[in-house]
Amino acid sequence: MTKPGVFISYRRTEGAAMARLVYNTLKKRGLNPFLDVIDLGGGKFGPQLLREIKNRAAFVLILTPGSLERCVRKDDWLRQELVHAIGHNKKVIPITAPGFQWPPQVHPKEIAPLAQFQAVAYSHEHHEESMKKLETNYLLNSAHPDFQENRHRSTGRLCL
Repeated sequence: MTKPGVFISYRRTEGAAMARLVYNTLKKRGLNPFLDVIDLGGGKFGPQLLREIKNRAAFVLILTPGSLERCVRKDDWLRQELVHAIGHNKKVIPITAPGFQWPPQVHPKEIAPLAQFQAVAYSHEHHEESMKKLETNYLLNSAHPDFQENRHRSTGRLCL
């Protein structure tokens, strides 16, 4: 069963702060984000992460400088998460951090489709504009029924 919401994938060493910013902003906007360090329960983390990806409508990938380099390893979690999202036909939305450069070719081939997804270029100076673009152009402007905009009459808050 797909939950309305967004799974946020990132490299902890380079992308944790940006992932938290995106999480907090999407949460504040009522978009039900999932971030492992906040929402993961006890037990084995691998099956939980893959279940959350499968059950969410969208997959946001924070791309920081060098974040794709370790994806050549089969045991790399960012790679496993991305392969799972692509395999389950999730709406994949890369968010590129300042300094991130797309490699000439994305390897391995299981994650090569990443280069075909439209990305949001993140700017710290223009955080609100970056997040508004993510929300309106990529999440709410989606054919996926979980992201059809529906605001509560009395509060004006987004309901999914």
